[in-house]
Amino acid sequence: MSAPGGGPERVVLVYQLLGDYHRARVARAAERFAGEGMELLALQIFSRQDAYRWAGSAAGGAVRGLGLATTGCDQIRWSDLGALLRGAGDLRPDAMFVNGWSTRDALALHAWCRTRGIPTILVSASQASDFGRRPWKEWIKSRIVRRCGSAFVAGAPQQRYLERLGMRRQAIFNGCDVVDNRHFSGAVSRRRPGGRRLVTVARWEKQKNLVAAGNAFLRFAGRRPAAESWQWNLAGYGSQEAELRALADRSGGRIRLLGYRAYADLPATYAEADIYWQPSRMEPWGLAVNEAMAAGLPVLVSSRCGCAEDLVDAAVGWVFDPGAEGGLLDGLESAARCHSDWPGMGAAASARIADWDLDRFADGALAATRWALRHRASR
Repeated sequence: MSAPGGGPERVVLVYQLLGDYHRARVARAAERFAGEGMELLALQIFSRQDAYRWAGSAAGGAVRGLGLATTGCDQIRWSDLGALLRGAGDLRPDAMFVNGWSTRDALALHAWCRTRGIPTILVSASQASDFGRRPWKEWIKSRIVRRCGSAFVAGAPQQRYLERLGMRRQAIFNGCDVVDNRHFSGAVSRRRPGGRRLVTVARWEKQKNLVAAGNAFLRFAGRRPAAESWQWNLAGYGSQEAELRALADRSGGRIRLLGYRAYADLPATYAEADIYWQPSRMEPWGLAVNEAMAAGLPVLVSSRCGCAEDLVDAAVGWVFDPGAEGGLLDGLESAARCHSDWPGMGAAASARIADWDLDRFADGALAATRWALRHRASR
């Protein structure tokens, strides 16, 4: 495909920060776009983020960086909006992927593209149940969504939410939340079968429901037969560290806090577990579930996780209600009853997640771009 001025059409994918996950996605998608005669570039806004500890990407190849600083809560400074828009303009995009609608950078880019007739592809992992929704906010979102050329979403719940906000079903494509499965699959061969080791990889924040999960786990483990040795390994960091450390201290070794695990260390973290547990009260998708399934683990997943509908059924794991201790306990008891089935369920999880890989991201991004470019006049 050629741009109006000649040369390949250029598509810009904007991220606040590109970590290892994003680099893998961009590299595969750039190859796919090039094969179709298009150019895909990634624009990295910040030099670091507030919510995550992972490092960003160095500029070069398909990555362009602005190196801006945040003003807290991963928001761009008002004084840096001009630098953002100049950086976007320097890339001369024919279409642009914009992540969501809740940050200043996203809102500025939506408006900038709109005034220049550049079709936008809305990237969204939001589902309707993530928060209580206020009508006036939903009206504003709807105005933004209806002006986008297409959307690139995580899965079925995210698609339904955008349809509710006014996006046509035909203009919504999925696959934005995937991982490089090969990075995690080596854990399968390193695992010692037969254990009862749970693992959770998450930021230690309130919405992850970890304190309630820890209390439920200790109650559950305390009433299991003495011959069973249950352990919960918790990798991450965050504001609830003191509360979780207190739980670990009184757990008698049943709860272990692993601390931050870098991307390179995550396969070994999953290799040391027998089942993955995601107890979140709010989780738009849950990429750690993807990782665990690629690592050959059965998964015990909160019904509030956006990935539960698309990825989890009785063949690969369990879905439970995280709203009360009873729901957490029910999930743990269901998993315990099927302990002998865990290896086979882990193998089924690996097979299930194989279709949710980098190619899914590349194919979905390309399809969303084609739709947005083809229908740009109608927007």
